[in-house]
Amino acid sequence: MSFDVLIFGCGNIGSRHLQGLLKTNKVRLFVVENNKKSLETSKERISEFKNKNLVKFYNNLNFKKKKFDLCIMATTSKNRLLYLKKLINLKIIKNLIIEKVAFQNLKDFKVAEEILDSKKILTYVNCPRRSYKIYRNIKKKLNIKKLTKITVYGNPWNMASNMLHFIDLYLFFLRKFGEKLRFKLSKNNKISKSKRKGFKELKGTINVYNSKGCILEFKDKENLKKELIIKIYNGKKIIEINESKFYFKINKKKYNFRYPYQSYLSKFYPSHLIKDKKLNLTELSEAFLGHKLLFQILNIQFKNTFKKNILSFPIS
Repeated sequence: MSFDVLIFGCGNIGSRHLQGLLKTNKVRLFVVENNKKSLETSKERISEFKNKNLVKFYNNLNFKKKKFDLCIMATTSKNRLLYLKKLINLKIIKNLIIEKVAFQNLKDFKVAEEILDSKKILTYVNCPRRSYKIYRNIKKKLNIKKLTKITVYGNPWNMASNMLHFIDLYLFFLRKFGEKLRFKLSKNNKISKSKRKGFKELKGTINVYNSKGCILEFKDKENLKKELIIKIYNGKKIIEINESKFYFKINKKKYNFRYPYQSYLSKFYPSHLIKDKKLNLTELSEAFLGHKLLFQILNIQFKNTFKKNILSFPIS
């Protein structure tokens, strides 16, 4: 039995999915990418794989139609709804993973959710930390009643685009997805240019609060260490995770862990879908809540910076 996967967009993250999927057996891979540089990167990254011939590359969707067990949309968030509609019109996908940020505004998100729901296409947004062994084990040991604060500090860690991962992790830990969250922005926050052309980033401090007062604090400042450090305050227990150097501490006692890169995670997608009929990723309906909070934060920040309403947020 073969498992057919379509990777739509194969730049940096798409090529990592490709590497991971080539580590599995009986998977046939179809890649759609029209950027020459991205194609070169993809082919270079799989050059040492013995089964690289199982990959077929195309520069558009004009190939012989077939059903795909899984489609991974790894383009940037810009124009994603347009590409999604084209894929759905071809009636070729059963399961779908969309890279974060899924869409650049809530209107597109809602339209996509309605279409995907009507077509019964099981869809996930790739916020994979809830699938990491380290965070799943931490969740089991947390006393939610004593969870007071989670901090995410670094410099730079592309806060505007990546804080969605930790909003999702925060909701995953709290086990409450319908809760209304509040937030507060520092007056010194700044919108800056992203390394990606045409996209924006954010420097500064953001605090998110749930109804019980549990704080999720983000910081991306020049005076911080150039590492991504997460701290979880749970009663007398302080858990520190250094994702940059692959270790964690529980009350200062240090342990190493294996960081699960995307090229490691993707290889499990086919077996999970065949065996469990689902993935340990964030389903679209849950991802909407994280995106809603993110866009509320960005709406205020962009208004403060540019003195006007922004309809879509140029982050990816």
